[in-house]
Amino acid sequence: MGTQPSIDLDLLECLLQRAPSEESAEATVERHKLRTAALVYDVWTEKGKDVSGLAGRLTDGSVNALEAFLQPASPPQTVHSAFQGHIADDIAASTKVAPDSAGHEAMSGSVPYKPFVNGGSGNIHSVPRRDANHLSYSDFVREFMAPNLPVIIQGSPQGWRAMQDWVTSDGKPDIDFLEQHFGDATVNVTDTSRQAMGNSPCTEMKLHQYVAWWRLHQSTPGASTTLLYLKDWHFASTFRNAYQAYTTPVYFQDDWLNDYHDACQRGRASQGDPPGSSAQNGVLDSDYRFVYLGCKGTWTGLHADVLRSYSWSTNVAGRKLWRLLPSQHTHLLYDRFGREMAPSFEAAVGQGERFPSLQYARALVQECVQEAGESIFVPSGWHHTVENLEDTLSINHNWLNCFNLDWTWGLIRRDYFAAQDAIEDCRSTCEPEEFEALVQRNLAANSGLDFAALADLLLWAIHRAKSVTRRDLPGMRKQQLDVQRAQLVLADMLQIAEAAFSGSIASCLSQSLLEASEGSFAGAPEGRPSGKPAARLGKAPQGTPQDTAFRS
Repeated sequence: MGTQPSIDLDLLECLLQRAPSEESAEATVERHKLRTAALVYDVWTEKGKDVSGLAGRLTDGSVNALEAFLQPASPPQTVHSAFQGHIADDIAASTKVAPDSAGHEAMSGSVPYKPFVNGGSGNIHSVPRRDANHLSYSDFVREFMAPNLPVIIQGSPQGWRAMQDWVTSDGKPDIDFLEQHFGDATVNVTDTSRQAMGNSPCTEMKLHQYVAWWRLHQSTPGASTTLLYLKDWHFASTFRNAYQAYTTPVYFQDDWLNDYHDACQRGRASQGDPPGSSAQNGVLDSDYRFVYLGCKGTWTGLHADVLRSYSWSTNVAGRKLWRLLPSQHTHLLYDRFGREMAPSFEAAVGQGERFPSLQYARALVQECVQEAGESIFVPSGWHHTVENLEDTLSINHNWLNCFNLDWTWGLIRRDYFAAQDAIEDCRSTCEPEEFEALVQRNLAANSGLDFAALADLLLWAIHRAKSVTRRDLPGMRKQQLDVQRAQLVLADMLQIAEAAFSGSIASCLSQSLLEASEGSFAGAPEGRPSGKPAARLGKAPQGTPQDTAFRS
């Protein structure tokens, strides 16, 4: 098993004493307001089937009243970071904070913001920067990962082959090298010239075809009406045994999402199945390790990451402009009825009235320009946009662990009840078990995960935690934290299943919780995942990832 990053004991003891909190009280209130507004809209329009029902509401002032209901009581003027919340306050009070390289305390209850001077909208809020040589893993957890705050880490890609092979002498992406070595690889591209109202769909092509477009675009301006962006290239899994482009920086190694996928792939291979031959359903069907390549001007529209995961991105070459909105202000992105999110931070012509709170969101956006050789940590639930300021090549991962598991579960839980509401009119015609099976099927289709798949992932994480061979106290406390957070989610799933009168799901979840509570910490026998899709809530795939070709 790969070595797990070490965390200070005092920080772990503090985290073990706290229940996870997905969002602040302010954000919870605003989310309920959005839900209320959406329900009112459904009543007025018969769930959007008859928008003419809004006509009378517009004239009698009802729509204006609903819009006022959604407006913030006092328009926010400054960023209210998660450090002002109870979690970070407790962490700060119970841990000793070492001075940074400049002799200042690294954390004092708030994040120091510097004026944004590199361009962009002129917003005064900027993402903080830290030097990897002066940022320990414990400090990263304490200051950024646990309180869910962004940071740019300078100098994190140590010894990467990609930093040598994939960059020209003048610092540009070396498309000749990429074409020569990987030209037959299948990649996804999207035309960012056509995504004014959001992200446009991706199409497949060979890398050498994309490089041909790139050369034409660069040599003959205006020859092409498209602006193609290569996204979500599964380079690490495609060339796992052929080319080691990079190793994951230590800050981002505690990765349940990709390690679980790798463990399942090894399980399939041990059974004689080619990797990926036994299809898993939903988001666990593939890894979440990507290469992005785009020329100047390509961009990614407003979004939060899949499953409300963390993401990290390292620029191998080029520069990116990031704009991020703190998660507690997400409600400001929605329309006057609390139903649809704006496609960007900048309202299109004629869209200002439709998204009346967007002006407040813009005042809270944090910005930064990410240079080559820098990594950015994007927290869970922070909606963001990204623009390539010059030709740019980057390596990106989505990932989750015990620190943001509550975000993933919060999303799945809300999507579960939304799936339930969507077919409520079928309940009277179904047995409880049949109705719940329909809900789970729709949940998997809409969110990529149902309860079975998430429970299998959590049980795998619990078994991995218990198989860690570190017997020192910090190592054992981290195991306990992993198990504690996973068990909380399993218990909540069980409560929901029991309330839905789903005996089979509740029985399997009860067995999962019993299995999770068995065994001792540190030194438990190591197993291997079966690699089979999550067809039921039975035993989770056990094991500890062994393949470290793309991990440090």
